[in-house]
This record gives sequence, structure tokens and C-alpha cells, in this order.
Amino acid sequence: MKALFLLFALFGSVAAFAQSAPFAITAVQRNADNTVTLKWNSEPGKWYQLEYSPDLVTWQTLNELVVSQGTTSMSADVGRYDLTPKLKRPFQSGETRRFWRAREIGVNQGTAPTVTITSPSNNDTVSGVISVPVTTSGTSEVGTISLYVDGELFAEQSGPSTTFTLNTSEWANGAHQIYAMGGDSQGGTDTTPSSSTQPTTNYGVSTTLALTFDNFVSAFFFSEHYFRPDLGETQTISAKFKESANWTLTVTNSTDTTVFTTTGSGSSVSYTWDGKDGSGTLVPADAYAYRIVTDHISPASLMARSAASNSSTSSTGDESSVNFRPVTNNAGTSGITFGVAYQGHHPAPSGWLPPRANSFNYVQFVPVDYQVPFDVLNSVSGIATGFASTFQKFGRATPGSQFGTSGVLGNDDLTGAKLRAPTNVFNTVNLGLLIGHGVQGNRPDLIGGSGKIETYYPIYTTGATEYDWVRIHECQFGGSLRWMGILACNMLGTTAVPNWEPSAAWPFDPDKLHLLLSASTSVYMYKSFGTNWAWAMTGKLKNFPTPQPVRRSWLLAGYVTQSIAAADIVQKGGSPVQVDFRVIGSSNCLEERITQNIGPNGDVVVRTTTVYDPTNPSLPVPN
Repeated sequence: MKALFLLFALFGSVAAFAQSAPFAITAVQRNADNTVTLKWNSEPGKWYQLEYSPDLVTWQTLNELVVSQGTTSMSADVGRYDLTPKLKRPFQSGETRRFWRAREIGVNQGTAPTVTITSPSNNDTVSGVISVPVTTSGTSEVGTISLYVDGELFAEQSGPSTTFTLNTSEWANGAHQIYAMGGDSQGGTDTTPSSSTQPTTNYGVSTTLALTFDNFVSAFFFSEHYFRPDLGETQTISAKFKESANWTLTVTNSTDTTVFTTTGSGSSVSYTWDGKDGSGTLVPADAYAYRIVTDHISPASLMARSAASNSSTSSTGDESSVNFRPVTNNAGTSGITFGVAYQGHHPAPSGWLPPRANSFNYVQFVPVDYQVPFDVLNSVSGIATGFASTFQKFGRATPGSQFGTSGVLGNDDLTGAKLRAPTNVFNTVNLGLLIGHGVQGNRPDLIGGSGKIETYYPIYTTGATEYDWVRIHECQFGGSLRWMGILACNMLGTTAVPNWEPSAAWPFDPDKLHLLLSASTSVYMYKSFGTNWAWAMTGKLKNFPTPQPVRRSWLLAGYVTQSIAAADIVQKGGSPVQVDFRVIGSSNCLEERITQNIGPNGDVVVRTTTVYDPTNPSLPVPN
């Protein structure tokens, strides 16, 4: 068992116990915003996880990955607003005690990337909204960059370089520490249809910078990051001023419509909003924005949006506004359910049979160079878990009951029965992602009952000597499912889809499923695809600070990852191929976001977009 230490805090006094001297708690700090920062002795290159318990019996994860910052590492307890019930910040929750422990969970297997914060400088005093540029370098391109403030994850963005926008007014005035982390994927590309590449991730951490925050408005905080007045919640908005001032608090919804305004005066704000608008009507659940304006000589203004993106700042005269910092765990829940499934543990022996098209003939694959059985896909588990963890954090989503607490079914846990209707597990959730091998046939398939040219998802069970070929028409996606993504080759192929269109023989219920998203060509399995899809849908993808439609998010994830994978293939002496993504669904749902449930009532349309073209290095960003 890995070494760990326990920390018990009876709020107001703390005691620490260490099992071994090298791995011991060194500091526990209660912050002005009711978070707690913990520090411990650590070893460079190692990974840790911070957990909490109310009773030393049941433990839950607070921060799933804390990469060593050297000989001393830090992490913060900022609550878990995605849990049910919510775990609020210490001292805010009404608890009288909370236990913490850190566990070593892994170590870099290769050379870590170099991560550098280029601005501000160590020991700087900063005010208002600042830019924090981060660059990386190393043997492999960094896919993810994270910025931390006092051990709290502030934001994640795609690499290899990025600039974070940090509103320092959201923290108390005084001393703070920031650092950045970058993770690469060495060997993270699976070429299709077969690969023996084992992906490994290595994390690098920047130097920790000591900064002083100095603002007229500081410690701006609100209690509910995703506000549910329909559940009886109230929202407490608080801030501090350097001196007494008149202030105005304005609340706007996600469409920037003002729903509530109030005023007051003093050296601080602590206002509890009951969730009713100016007419006394209860507002719906939403990610609201909270803006405070004071009449200080140089008017100070601050805007915070719950669970919003770290992105935009604006200025008009003496007033400025900035979106609230995103906190990984604090998104709350919007009621969307999801599920992810994958298979990547395929064997490599020869002699296996393709699926039958009828009693006499086997299917020939298109393209004809696809052979069975398929090889191992090592990246698919990372794609699946990356999507699940990111979508839970930023999408305010919960795993469907048939997908377990992680939201992921992998390898032998995924069977043909779980994909075929009427027991298709994806039809029990709102959004699904299926990952693995895929092939396209060349003739009508009478075995599965559709009589159409099929595409196939091969199910392998450990120890089996043949595949269970799941035909896409056997899935009949529908039920509760709104959006279904399939990251596999040719599942919406150029031979199959034209065969379906004339008779509208779709592999889904057009009155239920909004969009089916996949590819019409081969695809490359790159580890960060799932994370990028979740980021794009939730407004966390670099250069896309607002949540993108589900369809465009799918294309953006392909645009980002397929070019990186292709560069990896070129570096290894290979020749990458063009990758086309395809979306089929109701025309009125093409611009639908995860926060919407428009419902399919338009014509079924087919949209094909090239996301990687080896002959066109200047391929435009897909719309």
C-alpha cells in the first residue's frame, strides 16, 4: 500500500499525523475565502491525490491529481459542488470536523515537459485582471495546461502554450502563490487499424511564484456555483472593500438578462438572495453572473459568473468586468446524465472471420485493407476517462446508473447486449461516447435485420476466438439519449450512409436522438480527444471561451487531436491520411448546446467536415 498521511482538523485547531518522516504534513492554512490549503513533503516527479472523510471511514476524492511541485507540494480543499449532496467549503458547510489524507498514486515514466510562467514575476504586487502566459517545451507536445492559485485548480486549457486571465479581486488581499502544470502524452497516438503504442503521460510543474494581491474590491465570493432556487437554495454573495462605499449588486442569467438588482453601503457586502426576481418570481436554475459596482473615487466593478470560463474581460470608461474563475469541482449539477464505453484490449492473432452478411457470404470491408482481428488500442481508456472526469467537472453532469460511479464501461465490461436495443445502455443517458475499432461493410446485411449496408463495432471478450459483431442498426439509439458520439473508424462511412439515406433507414429513432456524431473515414486515437470534446462543450477549450454546440465541439476535438496524432505519425516515418468527421441528425439541433434540450423536429441531415488534411496545413477551424 502506498504511503499516506492523515490530517484531522477540528476547525480552529489542527493536528497532523505522519506514517513516515519523508511524507509528512508541513502546513495547514485556513484562507479568507473559507478554503483550506495543505502542504506536505513530496518527491519530484510523483503524483498525489487529496481525499477527505467526515469520519475516517468513508473517503472521497477532493483533487484527483496533484503533481509534485518539488520537495514541498500543496493542494486546497475548495469543496465538491458536483457531489450529491454538495460538499461545501470548510467552515461554510456547518461541519465541526473534516479529515484529509494525501496518497501517492503514480510517478512520471519519462522526461517531464518544462513549464514556465512568463508573467508576472516572483514577488510582484498585482491588481485587478492580469494575464498569466504559460509556455511549455519538451520531447512531446503538451496537451493540457493547468493554473493553480494557493493549491486550488483555477483553470485548465489546451496547450502547448496558453494565457490565463486571472481576476485577482476574487481572492483576499495579501500573499498568494501560483504555479502551472503541463501534461504531455508520449506515445499517445494509436494508428488505425492497429497499434502497439503504449501512451504514457508525464507532468511538469513551473516554479511557484509568490504574489501580493492588492484591490479595492477583494474576496468576492458566492456560496452556490450552480444556483438551484427550485430546490430551496439561497445564494450568499460577499465581498470586502478597502473603505466604506455605496455598492450595487446586479444578477444576470446565462443570456445576460438582468434578473435582480439591490444596493447597499459599507465596507463589505454579505447579501443572501432568495432566488426571486424583481417581481417576486422564483428564477430557474442557471449559472448566474453577479456584478458589484461601487462609488469609489475610481469606480470599481467586479463581475463573477458561476462555473463560467476563464476568458473575457471588457472595459467601458472606469468600469470593468471579468468572468468568474472556473473551479474544477464546483460546477454543481444540471441534471444531464452521460455514459462512456470502450474496447481496446483486442488480440492480434490471425484467422478470425468477418461478420456474415447472409447465410452464405461474409462481409468484405471497405477499405479492403482492414484485417481482423484488430490490434490493441492503448489510448482508448485515456480518452474515455479523460472525457468522463472532465465532463463531470465542467459539464455539471452525472454518470448514468448503468455506467457505474466513474461513468465508464471498459473492455470486458462492455458486451454486445449492452449496445443492442432494447438493452442499449446508452439509451438510458442524455449523452454517450463509444470508443474503439469500427469497420464498414460492402454489401447489404441480412443477419442484423436492417437489410442495409452496415457498419460494425467488434466486441471482444477475453478468451474468445471470434468477435461479436454489433451492427450499428442493432443499436437503435434513442430513448433518453440526445447526443451520441462514436469515435471509431468508418461508423458513418461513405459506402453505408448513402445506402441508408433514400429510405431514411437511420440507426436511431429520429424522434428521440438529436445528433449522431462519428467519422466517415479512419480516425486516430489520441488520448486527449475526450478531454477536448468535454472542454469545447463547456467553454474550456483554448480560444473558445464560451460553450460550443455539441456538433461543433465534436469537430473541434477532432481538429485539435487528429493533427497532433498525424504529426506523431510523420515523426515515426508514417504517412497520415485525411480524416473526415460526420454528423447525422435533426437540422434544428445542429447548433444545440448541452444546456439546451430543443428536441428533434427538423429534417434529418448529414454533415461531413474534414478535420485533418495532410495536403492542407492551413485547414480552417471547423464551424
